[in-house]
Amino acid sequence: ISYSIPFTVSATRVTTGQTDLEKT
Repeated sequence: ISYSIPFTVSATRVTTGQTDLEKT
């Protein structure tokens, strides 16, 4: 579970990361 949480967040971060990086 501990690995699943960061792993899933990482995958979502990569997708939304582009928007997150641009927002920053």
